[in-house]
Amino acid sequence: MTNDVTTLFQDLTDKQRTGALMAAAGHSCNDIAQHLKVRPETVSRWSQIPSYKQLLYSTANTIRDDEMSRITDLRKKAFDALEAALDNIWEPKLRLQAAVKILELTEPVQSYEAGSKQSS
Repeated sequence: MTNDVTTLFQDLTDKQRTGALMAAAGHSCNDIAQHLKVRPETVSRWSQIPSYKQLLYSTANTIRDDEMSRITDLRKKAFDALEAALDNIWEPKLRLQAAVKILELTEPVQSYEAGSKQSS
């Protein structure tokens, strides 16, 4: 990815590219400045550069998408584990705990009759 970033954002210096990537990962302006040995005001000025913003936002979106995908996978595994516990006929206490947890984690499905208003 580093070569792609370097090619796509040639107008940015190595420090600016690193700063944008760090910002996208959630580091503060002061952390970035300290790591790159520049002043925090310098990092703030970089955030006004269009290609810096583009790199920051595209990287942040990629990170968010990756995290959401991972969370989705973990949720599926958690529900699979609850389902397995719910099917355990040898341990009624475990079955009850799994059933309660499933009810806690899921909202009741509301049905609306045709023509009725939904409350906000």
